[in-house]
Amino acid sequence: MTHHKIYKDRATFDRSRLADELRRIADELDAGGVVTYGTDGNAGFIALPEEVDGKLEIERSKNEDEIRLSAELRFPAGTTEN
Repeated sequence: MTHHKIYKDRATFDRSRLADELRRIADELDAGGVVTYGTDGNAGFIALPEEVDGKLEIERSKNEDEIRLSAELRFPAGTTEN
């Protein structure tokens, strides 16, 4: 299945800023399920349904110098997005 990337951002966070960003997303989910992303010309939102399929992975690199924590959520594409 081919995917079309809607948005991607990469940044370096200190723990406090990371916690703030995760809290913002959690607050938006609690407030109705509409999650905002981006800024200015690339800003948008996506509305999540009541139930989503989720996956949490924690991996160590082969040379053991890096750990990766990733969360993935999947839900039907009929969800509102902008």
